Amino acid sequence: MRITIITLAIFGQVSTDVQNSQHVIHKTKLGFIQGLEISEQNTVKLYKFLNIPYAQPPLQRLRFTKPRPRGPWKGTLNATTHGPACPQVHNQHFVKYGMNEDCLHLDIYAPPGLSRFSIKSVMVWVHGGSYTVGSASFYDGSMLAKTGHVVVVTINYRLGILGFLALKNSTTKGNYGLWDQMMALQWIKDNIDDYGGDPNSITIFGQSAGGFSVGLLALIPQNKGLFHRVIMQSGVPNSSLKVTRPGYDTYTTSDTISTHLCPFFRQDLAMRVICLRYLSSPTLTRPYAYLSFAPVVDNELFEQTPEEILKDGNSSAFEFFMSLDIVVTNCDVDGSVLFPTLKVLEISYKFDSSTPPELVWAYGPESMLESYYGTNKRIIKEVSNFYGFTRDLDFKDQSKKWTAFYTDLFFMAPSMEIADVHYNRVSSTFRLVLTRKSPVYPGLMYNESSPPGWFHGAAHSDDVVFLFLIETLQELDPNTTVTASEEDLQFASKMRRYWSNFAKNGDPNDPSLPFWPSYNTKNKTFMLFGQNISSDASYRNNQSHFWLDTIPNILHPHVHEMTSSKPSTSDSTHDQTSTRDQTNTRDQTNQQTSSAGLCCSTTQVEMFMFTFYILINCVL
Repeated sequence: MRITIITLAIFGQVSTDVQNSQHVIHKTKLGFIQGLEISEQNTVKLYKFLNIPYAQPPLQRLRFTKPRPRGPWKGTLNATTHGPACPQVHNQHFVKYGMNEDCLHLDIYAPPGLSRFSIKSVMVWVHGGSYTVGSASFYDGSMLAKTGHVVVVTINYRLGILGFLALKNSTTKGNYGLWDQMMALQWIKDNIDDYGGDPNSITIFGQSAGGFSVGLLALIPQNKGLFHRVIMQSGVPNSSLKVTRPGYDTYTTSDTISTHLCPFFRQDLAMRVICLRYLSSPTLTRPYAYLSFAPVVDNELFEQTPEEILKDGNSSAFEFFMSLDIVVTNCDVDGSVLFPTLKVLEISYKFDSSTPPELVWAYGPESMLESYYGTNKRIIKEVSNFYGFTRDLDFKDQSKKWTAFYTDLFFMAPSMEIADVHYNRVSSTFRLVLTRKSPVYPGLMYNESSPPGWFHGAAHSDDVVFLFLIETLQELDPNTTVTASEEDLQFASKMRRYWSNFAKNGDPNDPSLPFWPSYNTKNKTFMLFGQNISSDASYRNNQSHFWLDTIPNILHPHVHEMTSSKPSTSDSTHDQTSTRDQTNTRDQTNQQTSSAGLCCSTTQVEMFMFTFYILINCVL
């Protein structure tokens, strides 16, 4: 069958060429597969193979277990349409093709030349969404595959309670979503040559929870050989937002919910899990879609926290991490994940310019700090002074400063830290900061409203828009009349070329692009992706040093004095303050700061903080 569609050209104008899409049968090791062949002017430009199963359906007795491989299929597999998302809260962007527990599928976007004798580097995308929402189908890898001449694979993995339920027994250890990702990578390693991909040149990349995920995968030595390079976008494994320890969020949430659903097995964990396996998927997911589930230290994939791994230079996990080439990227206002919380304060609590600053501070930044650091008054005072929370600030100005320190604490400081740790003479390290905002606010993909009027810069997920969505902004906002400018499309093309160059060579550079110098601990060189693309040094050094050194020194002064190194000095237009060259005691800090209990002083504040906690766990 042949269908004709009109598409946008790469530089943003309606193409005068007609793209033809026709079904094509392709032979693979696992059987015959029917995909889509996309051509322009009688020249094949791309192949799509969609909704390919990489594991058995995780249903009933296979629910809350590691994924099991799925062997050859019978007959010809129809891979011409996208498949369902894994169960999650309804979102028009991610569940466009439905939801089903039989969701462990992947999509392949391959340039011409499906022969094993014409292999190309492979890029595997792990989507974000706070481990609770998202789908492979939302991220069309066509333009990245065509621009970079690489094979792009997007994957589904189990989410929420189905992907990360963790109980304190030997059989329900959690991390099933990570096991899914590893199973997908094994499938890709074994089969991608059938689609013109090089199994010995695989890069994993992801954003937000996807960034956390690929960073965590890079700390699991049994993954050696499954991938060779990593791009972590607005999420690194040493951030406090990415993983929980026994007794913290995921364990507490799992125990509470599972007991509520199967109350007769309160004391019998094994029977409780059996009960959970035979409940309907909506019973498990709909009431609890926004609750926090995340990877845990399970003594199987992880015997230590990521912070501990990054300090243990003799471990096999650290050795594996250091062998990989990495890129670490951020948006300059990754703290935009706070905007839904600010909206709650405005609408539900009627905060505005007339609200007393003390009340704004108490309900907002102070309550958040207490949820991570307890009632340590010195820390709260240090943060207040450092970021300039003064009595003359109104709600708007306090919101700006709150967003800034959230960006620094959970995104910028951990990114600098992991780049410092990784810097070595064996593998490459690169860092990037995006300051250019996309034409359409990316929070719309998580059903957020418009950002605050004072907001400027690149929001969390703006990089995703440029990589995947810039030609089809209506996928992000069906009602938008905005179209990408010629400059936006050129910018997206350059970003895709940097990404694909790195996937091929471990180096993002080529002669047609502005030179991107590698990172080093002396100058902390990074690439600034703004209206122009240029290199610079030491992005927000002072702020990162504050969270990496000053705060841990307050919590554990004697330990910090013994383990931290002398900060390096480097001047920059962004910052003239020094930072350090290696990790310190933040793993101990996070043991205190990741607690699920919210340390608030009144019932009203507790209610607000619960709302804050839920919102923040919906957008990463």
